[in-house]
Amino acid sequence: MNPTRRRHPNFMAFIGTGVVIGFIVGSAVAYFVPGNTTQFGRVYSDTTSVMFMGIVGAFLFGLLAAVLAVLLDRRR
Repeated sequence: MNPTRRRHPNFMAFIGTGVVIGFIVGSAVAYFVPGNTTQFGRVYSDTTSVMFMGIVGAFLFGLLAAVLAVLLDRRR
């Protein structure tokens, strides 16, 4: 009689992967999508917009990855 070992997702791996993918996606969106950066009275450099969107993407994808990990853990 072998006791079955409960498997669960590695939360830090899920969140870390989500953060990295989110930063890449957010940076790519800011870099490749043409936009008018002067419409709100401020002029942002390309570097600033890429970093800002990268950080926002990292936060959102990290949050989504954490929710996904919790949902996968709940199903078992």
